[in-house]
Amino acid sequence: MNDRTIIEEAMAAVAARRPKDALKALAAVIRTSPSPQAHLLTGVILEFGGPDVPIDLERAISHYRCASHLIRNRDPLTLLYLARTHMKLGPSRHPQALRYIREACTVGRIPEVELAFAKYYEVAEPNMDLAKRYLVRGAMRGSLAGAVALARVLRQTGCAGQAWVVDVLRMLATPFVLLVVGRKSLRAFDGY
Repeated sequence: MNDRTIIEEAMAAVAARRPKDALKALAAVIRTSPSPQAHLLTGVILEFGGPDVPIDLERAISHYRCASHLIRNRDPLTLLYLARTHMKLGPSRHPQALRYIREACTVGRIPEVELAFAKYYEVAEPNMDLAKRYLVRGAMRGSLAGAVALARVLRQTGCAGQAWVVDVLRMLATPFVLLVVGRKSLRAFDGY
């Protein structure tokens, strides 16, 4: 059985709420070959835990680092997973989180990077104006999650009217955003 098949089985085990089985399969892949996918999926399982799998953020970070190293730090999402996990470890780890967010920004300025900056400025260094600015950028890049978070932050800062406008615009824009995403996906789809 090749690594790709084992990783697909591990993903199916996660979907079936059997993360322990997935971890066993992924450990076998990691022992036999350097697989960024196996490290990334192991990190996700350890970050979020599940039945019979306790959350272990330090081990998750270790696996995310391995995945990032194996792909030569060319994927912004892996770096953002590292940042998110560091944020979960508390204020002492926020500087490392910001470092990974900045590194992800240099790799690729995707909407998720904007959302990560916004989360950082909401939680680590409370600056709601800066958080709003990053959320607007994320929403303008097509992130529906950015628009939802922007409305939430606007409500928290007492701008309920602006939040209402953002919600209405998001609802109107959603079908068009989904059409664009669908077209991009069709063009990028390689047919296996």
